[in-house]
Amino acid sequence: MKVRYYLGDDVRQEMNNKVSISGLYADNRLVMPNNYIQEINDATKNGDQVMYFIDRLTLLINISEIDGEVELEGQFLDPNNNPHGDLHNLGKVKLTPNQSHNIIIQSNPFPFPKAGVYKFNLLINKEPEIVEFEIQFSDTH
Repeated sequence: MKVRYYLGDDVRQEMNNKVSISGLYADNRLVMPNNYIQEINDATKNGDQVMYFIDRLTLLINISEIDGEVELEGQFLDPNNNPHGDLHNLGKVKLTPNQSHNIIIQSNPFPFPKAGVYKFNLLINKEPEIVEFEIQFSDTH
């Protein structure tokens, strides 16, 4: 089995298994300028957790070299490996070894409590395939 993944602002499925990706994060690292980040408001002074937002985050996962039917599920994990959102049933797909299948996961917006390495835990027949991406804050980007 082979799993490839790409992270961007938007992914569109086209004909003949072709996709278009806009705003590709080629190194799977999102460097967010500080002026893009939601400022801490009065609620955080009361002990509530700060939540930041990325307008749109899209993950393209391509699976291939599979012979037979597979069940697909997935869930984002935060930098502490805790669930970040719901577990999603992504359906079943039947493939032959010369076929591939694209999975497009879009979060609009993508909320996150802090910078760090986030993961998407793709379960293929309950077996995990972890894809990682990093969110950083920076004044220089």
